[in-house]
Amino acid sequence: MGAGHRAYFDRADLDLFLARLLSRAVAAQDIAPSMADITAAARASQCSGADVARLILDGRLRRVERLLTKQGYGSLLVDTDELKSLLYAPVAGISLSVAARRLKICSKVARRLVALGDLASREIIHPVTRRPATMVDESEIEAFSRRYVGLTDLARRRRVLPADLRRVLAEEGVHPALGPKDYGASFYERSDLA
Repeated sequence: MGAGHRAYFDRADLDLFLARLLSRAVAAQDIAPSMADITAAARASQCSGADVARLILDGRLRRVERLLTKQGYGSLLVDTDELKSLLYAPVAGISLSVAARRLKICSKVARRLVALGDLASREIIHPVTRRPATMVDESEIEAFSRRYVGLTDLARRRRVLPADLRRVLAEEGVHPALGPKDYGASFYERSDLA
């Protein structure tokens, strides 16, 4: 909606929505620890009020209360700990940026490894940000590390400059299995370096 426009909802629809939310709530005299109204709970959990309402309506939030000293939407209280546990459910694998750090490469190179199929990954919707995220299984990182070593990492271990090491390896007939033209970095098969 642009500036100056207001959203209009049918009052009967809003009343029905509120009645559905309130039907799941038990009466409360006071605000207990870890309980908060929907707006505060959403802010504390980095989600939207709509996300909280959806969890209430779906019956996934079990601890929902109605503060008797208030009325309407503002009287609804939810358990922020329970909300966070639903939103931050464990996600299998590690993010692509963490995978890059473990492989001692930059994120751009990690994205190329995924794009070219050398590092298996999957796309998920991040439970907090609700944005697409690339996840990599730990086993993929381990398998890649067992098979390949990056030129920069290898040079650091041998305490030589990467360009000098590349030249020496080329003179010995050892060439990158995954080269800089496609990946932005050079990776050698460990078996070629034995």
